[in-house]
Amino acid sequence: MRYTKKDERRRAILRELKNYKGNKELMKYYQEIIDNPQDSIPQVYIERCKKDLIRVKGNMQYVLGLIQRLPEKDQEMLMDVFVLDMNRKELLSKYNMSGNLLYYHYNQIARKLADMD
Repeated sequence: MRYTKKDERRRAILRELKNYKGNKELMKYYQEIIDNPQDSIPQVYIERCKKDLIRVKGNMQYVLGLIQRLPEKDQEMLMDVFVLDMNRKELLSKYNMSGNLLYYHYNQIARKLADMD
């Protein structure tokens, strides 16, 4: 199956959205190392953490910037699904839909984002 550039862009956007929570955890980890350096941690590693922290913050800002380009209703859904720590049960009850339908909707929103570029 061949994917179009829009499909590839949509998949890349979904990947960035899904990575947001992981980036948030990485940011906490790096910040902890930078704020509380220990003697056993080499200075080179701390410097690397500072550079990675800047990269991770940039990735998170990029994702938030993408989401803010959408209409308010779509923004709310993507924020709930990817940015906030809502679990699956909370999401399904808030949007009153099945898991497959929820997946379909946020996939369609990612498609809208891909079409915007």
